[in-house]
Amino acid sequence: MKEISVIVPVYNAERQIEKCLRSIRNQKNVEIEILCVDDGSTDDSAEMIRRMKQVDGRIRLLPQKNQGAAAARNYALREAEGQYVAFADADDFFLDETALEQMYRTAQRENAGICGAFRCMEQNGRITAMDLHREGTERFPSGRKIYYRDYQYDYHFQNYIYKRTMLIENDIFFPDYRRFQDPPFFVKAMIAAEVFFVVPVEYYCYHFEHETYAFGGHKVNDIVKGLTDILKMSMDAGLKKLHVTAVMRLNESYFWDIAENCVADNPELLLLLTRANESICWEWVDEKICKQRLIKPLQWLLWSAEANNNIFKQCFENKHRYGYSVPLHRLASGGRIVLYAAGNVGQAYYRQLQNVSEFEIVLWVDYNWKKFEAIPGMNVRSPETILDTEYDYVLIALDDYNRAKEAADFLREMGVEEKKLIWGI
Repeated sequence: MKEISVIVPVYNAERQIEKCLRSIRNQKNVEIEILCVDDGSTDDSAEMIRRMKQVDGRIRLLPQKNQGAAAARNYALREAEGQYVAFADADDFFLDETALEQMYRTAQRENAGICGAFRCMEQNGRITAMDLHREGTERFPSGRKIYYRDYQYDYHFQNYIYKRTMLIENDIFFPDYRRFQDPPFFVKAMIAAEVFFVVPVEYYCYHFEHETYAFGGHKVNDIVKGLTDILKMSMDAGLKKLHVTAVMRLNESYFWDIAENCVADNPELLLLLTRANESICWEWVDEKICKQRLIKPLQWLLWSAEANNNIFKQCFENKHRYGYSVPLHRLASGGRIVLYAAGNVGQAYYRQLQNVSEFEIVLWVDYNWKKFEAIPGMNVRSPETILDTEYDYVLIALDDYNRAKEAADFLREMGVEEKKLIWGI
């Protein structure tokens, strides 16, 4: 029996697969097998894997018709021989050559179902550390124990190894979705394990560029299905923080993708959104997040059916053009606006509002306003200057819910009226 089976779904990855597999092959002092599932590639991916297999017999090539990453991972899970399984995407790679060894030894010593490590991101050839698990873990060189009830997160499943018998015996596989199949798998595995360990070693490097994709109707439907799975699992397990996170992903992270695909030829999406809404434990969710106990995609559909279609159209055009869209439907014509935050979202909002004659930007502020002083054309001031300004709205330009909420709380403490605060979709 191998110690770790590393599972790599592959689809048209001829440019990246060699780097990925080389980083896995370089792992030291641990018995591994590498299961590459060719998901019906139309390029030379399979041939490149065959050539590498001739050099390293630990590589196994498992071909299948194109069915998506979920089916590929499930196929490999059933074929795997390792005590633990790890997952890698074909355009990502491993970092420290002892990472798998350290994770495996810790998992064995602690009889752990799951063990993880640190994560980095590669963008434009530059590798930067991500925050995941770093704070405090350095004090535990032999592994830090974390209760999932205290963690309650749903992303970055590749950052861990999983005891294979735990997965099989609890029927933990990837749901057959084309998008968002990994968070439900990860949550189900974590709930089964209850605790996990993290060792302070650089392990997984995520290639940022593969984040840039467009969601079609069926993929958006799968996102809603996956989030509904998490809503149900988190409620059954009493995981309030995770439950609210899933609501916020529907409300904010995937809102525009969902709203854009609520069209006549996708009637299933409305049904899926209704089921998601029915899966929410409303005692856990702040009424300010979901007014009238409706998630924002459903609120938007009701509003757009009655509202000015020109505004509806303009919001979508702004989203495509700038990456972020000012919530024009929440601003009264002629409003004087204080724009809060000057990062990517703030700059996108600023450019949009400059092109809309109905609104006037009277002030632009940011908590870290001094770092923008040297940038031409950005007259960003301290938030305290709001107190000396006449305005109708303070528009918070942050796309992260928790940061936006913190900003809203800060502004309330400064004396900004609730009715003048605009944030979120």
